[in-house]
Amino acid sequence: MLFTFEVGFGKQEKQACFTVSNRIEYDSLWLPAQLLFATSSTPAQCEDTQVHVLRVVLSLACSAGWALNGRLVMLMLGRCAEAYDAGTQPVRAAAQAAASQTLTAFCTFLGEYSVRAYSISPGRVYPKSNVVQRK
Repeated sequence: MLFTFEVGFGKQEKQACFTVSNRIEYDSLWLPAQLLFATSSTPAQCEDTQVHVLRVVLSLACSAGWALNGRLVMLMLGRCAEAYDAGTQPVRAAAQAAASQTLTAFCTFLGEYSVRAYSISPGRVYPKSNVVQRK
């Protein structure tokens, strides 16, 4: 089942209905939120399943088109921290990699947002847009 989820995830990620512009207002409908909800029982699963779920989170964080905000990033980091605290060495390694890539991707997103949202001229800052899509 998890393999099917990973294959389906890759297909969904490329579809237009899973892009940021179509789902700005309801972050509970975004793919990361749905992934977190669907994998809420991960800590009770066997080691291999936990590692595979964390690999999906890592894959999501490495993708260029995922929708994210601060709340979802915190939820993902919390899930990774839970897995790290209670997990074996392979689970800890997967949790650390997923958390690290999630933070890296979010920081990159924030950097891109700040560059696109504000143009700096001598003495003034002008906001360009309130909505940013990650390339």
